[in-house]
Amino acid sequence: MSSSIFNYVGNLDTLIAVIVGAVLATGGALIAEKVQARSMIKQREQEAARRLGHILFDIDRSLARTFHSQTIGEPWGLASRMAFVGVAKKGEWYVQNRDCIFDIRDMELRIDLSEDVSSLLGAVSGLVRANEQIEAIEKLLIRDHDLSPKHREQITVELEQTVQSRELANPYIQHQQALIRKHYPKLEELAGVSFSTKSSSNRHMPADKRENPTDLHGQPVSREHNSETK
Repeated sequence: MSSSIFNYVGNLDTLIAVIVGAVLATGGALIAEKVQARSMIKQREQEAARRLGHILFDIDRSLARTFHSQTIGEPWGLASRMAFVGVAKKGEWYVQNRDCIFDIRDMELRIDLSEDVSSLLGAVSGLVRANEQIEAIEKLLIRDHDLSPKHREQITVELEQTVQSRELANPYIQHQQALIRKHYPKLEELAGVSFSTKSSSNRHMPADKRENPTDLHGQPVSREHNSETK
């Protein structure tokens, strides 16, 4: 009798040990899986921030060089016009990769970044189209000698309006560029890398305006001003 009791107790201890081991193994696997999932989410966010930051910094640097080129020679000469075309093409790179923005968990950052970049690239595309339209109209006025005075006057008015729209595009693009620069610190934090914004993208700005983004009138950039500009 005593022998069967000892056998029962021994078997019970073995059973408990097996159950405890199974529970610990299952719990450990679940914890490991959860840790791995969180790690993968963080890695995707880091990669998204690096990719977006690199693309936006490249666009920002190209814009800075384009605006600087307008201070040398003819502001709307061939070199400047082609530089804006180059910026628009780099914007296509952003469009191709913009889905990775959903890997960034900060919803406010996602929304602000998407709105600011879309507004910037839309303005650049509009400016490129305006340049093409102006060039086409100017060629028409020069080459077509059979235009009636009335038709020539209408085309001239259209040209003046397009030129005026183009002149208004530059300040708006610079304003959106400043807004995008405000997102760099957060993107750098998520990416774990620096995009060298202070040394490169602000290179062509006056020294007293490099720390805080301002508009062309020296006023701090704000989203309220952005909504009025639109």
